[in-house]
Amino acid sequence: MHDVMYRRIADDLRSQIESGMLAPGAQLPTEGELMADYGTSRNTIREAIKMLVTPGLVETRAGQGTFVVEKPTPFVTTLTGEVLDTGDDTVYLAEVAASGRKPTNSPPQVEIQLAAGAVARALHLEEGAQVVSRHQERSIDDTPWSLQTTFYPMSLVERGATKLILPTNIDEGAMAYLARECDLKQVGYRDTISVRPPYENEAPGFSGSLSTAESPCSRFTGSASMMPTTGYG
Repeated sequence: MHDVMYRRIADDLRSQIESGMLAPGAQLPTEGELMADYGTSRNTIREAIKMLVTPGLVETRAGQGTFVVEKPTPFVTTLTGEVLDTGDDTVYLAEVAASGRKPTNSPPQVEIQLAAGAVARALHLEEGAQVVSRHQERSIDDTPWSLQTTFYPMSLVERGATKLILPTNIDEGAMAYLARECDLKQVGYRDTISVRPPYENEAPGFSGSLSTAESPCSRFTGSASMMPTTGYG
């Protein structure tokens, strides 16, 4: 009976969400109110809510209650083979703004790290070599859209590209900056796209998301060496 009851409650609440009776962002009745409405126990109500949390229909917020998840409006970007000197940030900001939406980037979080695993392989560096990590969060209409981390060999800083280690935006774009400071011109790139569950440190930014698309991108300079410069993002 308990099993049947919590499924019935979950189905009823799901129907209200799908019909719009419970709109995106709306708060569900409290546990006490649902207990009274359905004449059942607190545990049964909690089991029903769990059935709605798992597929991302609702989310629970500590000290606030349970809310219908607001589904973000998708933003589609097209991958092309065109090599641009302006950098990803400039293209991203222009594309989002052209669609009539508001793009924002967080200030860069810059760290000096030791290359390991995929980063070392992508940059053709030995394990333990120093790299500069630049991490930013991107949002569209104040909704988290992507997390981006780019790794640069420390040798680029030693060649004069000192802005890489500053926690500020590179307004002209990283690729244009590297072309000017280090005479490095991008001639190609390779994207690899995969889907995985969000890591623990990523989950808060993507509330309700059961999967995350990961897209490491290697960028190359020089027509012969094909050595990646920014490598992994």
